[in-house]
Amino acid sequence: MAEDNSGWSLTESDPSVFTALLTELGVKGLQVEDLWSLEDEALKNVGEIKAFIFLFKYVGGIEESKKAGSPDPDFPGFFAHQVIDNACATLAILNSVFNLPLGGQTEDDKIELGAELDNLKEFGHGMDPSTLGYTISNSDKIREVHNSFARSDPFSIDSSIPSEPSDAYHFISYLPSLGTLYELDGLQSYPRSHGPVPTKDDQEWIGRAREVIQERISSYPMGALEFSLLAVVKDPMSELRKELKEAEKAGQEYLIGQVKEKIEEEEAKRKKWAFENSLRKHNHISFAHQLLLGLAKAGSLNSAIDSAKLKAKDRKDREIARKAKAGEKDTEMS
Repeated sequence: MAEDNSGWSLTESDPSVFTALLTELGVKGLQVEDLWSLEDEALKNVGEIKAFIFLFKYVGGIEESKKAGSPDPDFPGFFAHQVIDNACATLAILNSVFNLPLGGQTEDDKIELGAELDNLKEFGHGMDPSTLGYTISNSDKIREVHNSFARSDPFSIDSSIPSEPSDAYHFISYLPSLGTLYELDGLQSYPRSHGPVPTKDDQEWIGRAREVIQERISSYPMGALEFSLLAVVKDPMSELRKELKEAEKAGQEYLIGQVKEKIEEEEAKRKKWAFENSLRKHNHISFAHQLLLGLAKAGSLNSAIDSAKLKAKDRKDREIARKAKAGEKDTEMS
């Protein structure tokens, strides 16, 4: 499993990873979904949104005056700093869920943190953001769950060998708290306030959040794909089961069929996610070794190697061309 000296592995921006991470930490009633658009229909389709998790290419050194929003040192909720490399994904999701209202109208639709996170939240009450960050980073349970979703890597890379610098990416979260939209970024001193949001409907804050996120996306070059967006949503299964009961009670056969179809789709998605996560955790080296042995015995290994070399060269040439084209666009814009 690929880790740096911090003991924390890189995490993929994938809803199945974030959902499983929450589940394995004991959280109930929440799920994470991919968002491919900020249009009304796309937002409506993912369900009741509680927070956004935004991944973007990190560029440091931005002057405070040029950042959107304003720092709020008096933020009344939970806010932890990122004090260790590669922990930003888990920190973003924890900064989110620790600030969500818990409970629910019924046992089925309750949002619960679970024993592990309940204890951590209680233990960290009154701590400053930096101390909270160290508390999270020193949690064996959280680190173990976080690292369990790293892609398996049986090879040790000599860190003394110089390598090309790679782009850094960072996770932050957006959510409403006490009538204000906040941006929670563990690399910032304080949460950033983006102003008041309506409180009559717990989904009205999304309009303001969309504006803030779109403004941030627009700061990238046209066509850039250096970000992704996830939504922390209320577990849709509890609402679907509720709808099914009501439809069955009313004898609405057509609606019963529709809801059952949605439940089947949700269950199929969860099975797919479980399979994908099992692949992430599996070491495929033994399989690859046996495959290579089989190709060698069949006399097909050399041709497979030559084909792989050609494909690798083609990918490299296309990447060089893409970077050259991006450089030309940047020159034109400047």
